[in-house]
Amino acid sequence: MVTFVACAHAMLDGTTPEEQRRRLEPRLLAQLPTLRALGIFDLFSVRDPALAALLADEE
Repeated sequence: MVTFVACAHAMLDGTTPEEQRRRLEPRLLAQLPTLRALGIFDLFSVRDPALAALLADEE
């Protein structure tokens, strides 16, 4: 979960260069199966619309 939060935080930071965001995205998405299996998204919701859309596209 730490990797997911760190990647999400960096991706949402407006000062993070686009190239770095592109490198972080696969790391963030790689965490999804585990977080979903643990039920994390049943307990917590993603409030950022862009990040929520990215995660929804991966379902």
